[in-house]
Amino acid sequence: MGKKERHREIQTAVEAVLDLVRKQGPLTLKQENFCIAACVERFLKEKGFSVKKSAEQLRSCLSWRGTIGADNLIADEFSAELAEGIAYVAGHDNEYRPVMVFRFKQDYQKFHSQKSFIRLLVFTLVVAIQTMLIRTSNNLFSSLTEPALSVTGKGKRSGYSMSIFRRKSFAGRSTCNSSENLSNCPECPCEVDAGI
Repeated sequence: MGKKERHREIQTAVEAVLDLVRKQGPLTLKQENFCIAACVERFLKEKGFSVKKSAEQLRSCLSWRGTIGADNLIADEFSAELAEGIAYVAGHDNEYRPVMVFRFKQDYQKFHSQKSFIRLLVFTLVVAIQTMLIRTSNNLFSSLTEPALSVTGKGKRSGYSMSIFRRKSFAGRSTCNSSENLSNCPECPCEVDAGI
């Protein structure tokens, strides 16, 4: 009985957050699709189940997504980066999390704007999230129905700058540790915030 009551409380809070966000202005179809219950619930958890603070954060997240065009990302925009292998999803680890590999050269940001850099990171994260699998109750795997929370990122240090992993400019929390080279780089789970 306690779980059902807790679930009802969470659903009520999720609806309250969505109502506050909708009062500020109508949401587009893509924004509505982004604001699924699991996404809004993560905002609530992050803000200590404060409906007002969660609504403000969700609205700023939607604004940020609109600013960088996160809903309109296509692979053609990053054809050179994908051809060079700068950022890609390289399969899944033992826990069925997608493994993302980032190989940004030190001079990458000299020739690309901050916005295009962020769009490439967001595009790679979106592709990784779309490939995630979830374990069902009978140990079978099915397609992901709601965004998951962890991916595995690996980066090569020699000849490349790993400081990009420590930057928080692409919104959301990401803690990736790097090692000397990719072959002995330990798995480093990245927590993907709903802002992506």
